[in-house]
Amino acid sequence: MTHVAAPSKFLLVIGLLIVFTGVSATMTAFSCSSRSSLTDLSSISAITPLEDAKPIPSNSVTKMNQTKLYTVAPASFGGMGISVSVEKGAVKIEYDCAEGEIPHQLKIDKKGHFKVDGFHKGPNIGPIRQNDPRKPDSVRYEGQIIGKVMKFKVTMVKTNEVLGEFTLKRGREPVMHRCA
Repeated sequence: MTHVAAPSKFLLVIGLLIVFTGVSATMTAFSCSSRSSLTDLSSISAITPLEDAKPIPSNSVTKMNQTKLYTVAPASFGGMGISVSVEKGAVKIEYDCAEGEIPHQLKIDKKGHFKVDGFHKGPNIGPIRQNDPRKPDSVRYEGQIIGKVMKFKVTMVKTNEVLGEFTLKRGREPVMHRCA
């Protein structure tokens, strides 16, 4: 009886063969314990070359379940009662009577969606004092940018209360009504 390497070593060799030769191996399921030797190779069907097989560059491989994100270029968006300024390192949000911030770059997926945590201070009546006593609340900004249009909602993290939903346009002047 001929002794063949343990299944794990055998599969490692087949895996390396596939990687280095650019072929795919179609294997039918087989079972054997890790201590037994694999003597019957009839369960392995023919090895066939892949059509148009090309190696995958290592820099294009992403981790599983991670969506590739794209940085939003600096821009100003305006809407009714709101102004959003996307900067390199943060996003500043100004409402009629409140303000908000995303303390890092805004990033979107390939469909333009974003879901990021940030801060919200509001409402504010009258001019903003030099030592603003308002404490920022943790909020989630969730929305989408399609072309020049940004739509998002602001939700309080602790209570899940939606503070507002907004539609803005890149390059548009905001229509602001300051609190008196």
